[in-house]
Amino acid sequence: MKALLILLAFLLLNINNANASDFVPADFEFTLEFNIIPTQSNDDIPNTSPPANVDDGAYMFGATVQWPASTNAFSGLVKSVENYYQLFFAKGVLNVEDDYVESVTETAIIYGKKYYLQSTERKGLALGWYAGFSMWDSDGFDYDGSIRFAPYSESGFSALVAGELRYDQRLRIGENQDLLIYPSIGFSFDKDFAELKIIPRIMVGLIF
Repeated sequence: MKALLILLAFLLLNINNANASDFVPADFEFTLEFNIIPTQSNDDIPNTSPPANVDDGAYMFGATVQWPASTNAFSGLVKSVENYYQLFFAKGVLNVEDDYVESVTETAIIYGKKYYLQSTERKGLALGWYAGFSMWDSDGFDYDGSIRFAPYSESGFSALVAGELRYDQRLRIGENQDLLIYPSIGFSFDKDFAELKIIPRIMVGLIF
């Protein structure tokens, strides 16, 4: 329910800056997808005394609605532009060195654009960006590099802004169904700790 309220608020915030066709899209597609290498996005769990006890499980899966943008401001360089909304669920380990380590689960709503550089058929090399909000819960502990302090649990909301480099591949597996596979690298700047985070993924999904 909370995720649906976040999506509704996000749509209302963007409606004044969008064309009507962006909210009643033509030629849209719906995709269910998941990351097959989620642990590659995990930070390392430090060796502390006493030993760390943080869940190192990881996953990422989501649902995406994608449709052609009404304009292409980079027509000389970009073959096609796509808008998309995504609802995703993720879990992973976050380690801020000499400060804290925690297992985080999150539900997020994002809006983004993909700029396909090689094809007008939603495939090939693409650059993109996305922004949105996440609702998260975490379990972890504070530490100073060698000494572990008391464990804690917390939850909250965060804004998301990131860039992405990806390569979309599509395989026909049915009369009206495709398999989507795309390796990607995400780039996100953590303003709280002045860190650039690199997020590798290999996503696999079904297009409906």
